[in-house]
Amino acid sequence: MLEISQYRLKMTWIQKKLHLVIFGILALIIMYPLFSDGFIFTLDAPLSPNINARDAFSGLNERISPSDLFLFLEVLVNHIIPIQLFQKIIYFLVFFISALAMYQLPNTQRKLPRYFAAILYMVNPFLYTRFMVGHLGLLISYALFPYVISSIIKFYNKPSLKQTIKTALWLSIIGIQIQYILFSFLILAIFFIYFATKKYLNAKKNSIPKKEWINYRQILLLILFFIILNSYWLLPLFINQNQVGIDVIATDDLVVYGADTELRNILMTTAMMYGFWRQDAYVLPTQITPDILLIGIFVILLYLCINGYISSKDRYKTPFLIIGLISLFFAVGVEHKLTESAFTFLFNHFPFFKSLREPNKFIGLLLIMYCYLGSLGFDSLLKHQSKMKYLAPIILILPFVYTPTMFGSFMGQISSTPYPEDWHQINSYLNNDPQDFNTLSLPWHMYMDYHWINNSHKRTYNLAKDFFDKPIIVGDNVEAWPIYSKSTSERSRYIESLIGNSSVIHLGNKLKILNVKYILLTKEVDYQNYLYLLNQSDLKLIINSTNFYVFKNLVKVSKFYQSDDLIMLEPLNYSQESIVTYHIDQPKRKYIIFTDNYNFYWNLGSQKPMWEHFVNVFEYRGENKISFKRFNLMLTGYFISSFGLFILLRLLYAKKF
Repeated sequence: MLEISQYRLKMTWIQKKLHLVIFGILALIIMYPLFSDGFIFTLDAPLSPNINARDAFSGLNERISPSDLFLFLEVLVNHIIPIQLFQKIIYFLVFFISALAMYQLPNTQRKLPRYFAAILYMVNPFLYTRFMVGHLGLLISYALFPYVISSIIKFYNKPSLKQTIKTALWLSIIGIQIQYILFSFLILAIFFIYFATKKYLNAKKNSIPKKEWINYRQILLLILFFIILNSYWLLPLFINQNQVGIDVIATDDLVVYGADTELRNILMTTAMMYGFWRQDAYVLPTQITPDILLIGIFVILLYLCINGYISSKDRYKTPFLIIGLISLFFAVGVEHKLTESAFTFLFNHFPFFKSLREPNKFIGLLLIMYCYLGSLGFDSLLKHQSKMKYLAPIILILPFVYTPTMFGSFMGQISSTPYPEDWHQINSYLNNDPQDFNTLSLPWHMYMDYHWINNSHKRTYNLAKDFFDKPIIVGDNVEAWPIYSKSTSERSRYIESLIGNSSVIHLGNKLKILNVKYILLTKEVDYQNYLYLLNQSDLKLIINSTNFYVFKNLVKVSKFYQSDDLIMLEPLNYSQESIVTYHIDQPKRKYIIFTDNYNFYWNLGSQKPMWEHFVNVFEYRGENKISFKRFNLMLTGYFISSFGLFILLRLLYAKKF
């Protein structure tokens, strides 16, 4: 009898954990072909073995972002395991956790509907295109989002200090992608209205005092905890005088990043989870599965959702329906007359809404409704139709038929690729030069096709900036028609004025003011247009490798100059105390030129740089210390967030409050 009891106990444990095994196997099937040596290169996910977070940590980056937190994690992990392995583990976890998180969200009587929801959330056109384009931050937030929703429901359903802390932590974790912060607060608002209405009706019915309708103190605490935990990026973002961010986003972005029509019309395309602005660059399920079959599967999904809403007594079905309808409305964006006015109004009048310049991201929210209501509908069918047990396996495999492109190395489109050997050799060469200099990377493109990447689509973010250890100046021109560039950098405009003229002479001398000692000409795309560099008298070709021409500037360059007229530049000796602090020797000229890209926060003593230059120019007034003032703001934010996290975790795990 004891053996039978132990056997039953073991079988019960296996049944409870079976979903972990199934989701793990599915995630492994998707990712296994990519676990070979090298990196996964996609459009917006450049990665290198030499990754560092110095500029992000110190605030030297133009943009302060909550995604910097993940960058810090990558740098830390890179000291433990190879970063390319970590990249693949993260992608594996994205698929695994997306299924696991959605599995726990619906409250169905049977497990099969929850499996359906989990598989659909893991295998769908939205997740496929976002993987192909390399939106890793979005993928992580997407995978975790069902946990956030569960926490929000618990926060309203049974408010307590512990649950408020947990919800604030989830909102902070999901904040790796700023759009999902907005999604989270939208969910908070929808469930607030839902619970407030419920409590209002209950209060009127049972004569409950008005003050007990809803616990506003917990809501204020939640907002306070969120602000504290996110001070590391909120503080420098709002206490800011020179921040480049969403202010550069304008209506022309809506032209570039608007939804594309793939099936019938834009409403159907969006509802069927397509419409990504660059989806034609990849193999789409519509090229594998006949349209009539895709539409048939979508009709079944809609039927499950409608049936789930009508027949289920689930108490949260209405908020999830509202979430889906709102997300569908905004996912269409400006591409339909029914949605254009509302979307444009919000885009023009609410700054943070500009971060949703790509409306298609709302499909991630639409999927929440499909999975939740679809699982309720599936559960209802299993409950009332005895024959459904034979049809259930067919419903479970529908997501695989709907998005077959997620398998077989994503239809053979992606393979792991190591960096070529000469990339490492040139990095070592530059590192062996002890001088503090900049390197100019050409061709001047923000995105480039690299012939050595083992993908069918070889375009990715310019890899030079992240790969080379020395400071690299790379193109920041997005080149997405009709937008050539969104850069606000006058330094970039100066470079473009030089390199765009093949008849330019003495280029080395003209790059002197930028402290450019080397030029790396990558043998990709239109590099032939830059071969005039070979004819420059003050540039010398020192390396001609498989993938690079490397030129050395024969003009003596320096990080600091002194000058009386800002034309004749004399090198000025200096010492570096830290990445954000320099000390210059006593100059003999009127002006000090600090060759880093112009930044309002660089100060010579108490003096800010003159705004009309693309580098940092100061008039010498007897002060010799140059420091980056935003760093103190960054440190303050790090302290508040770290100390706040420590206190909240102590409260969370304390036995008594």
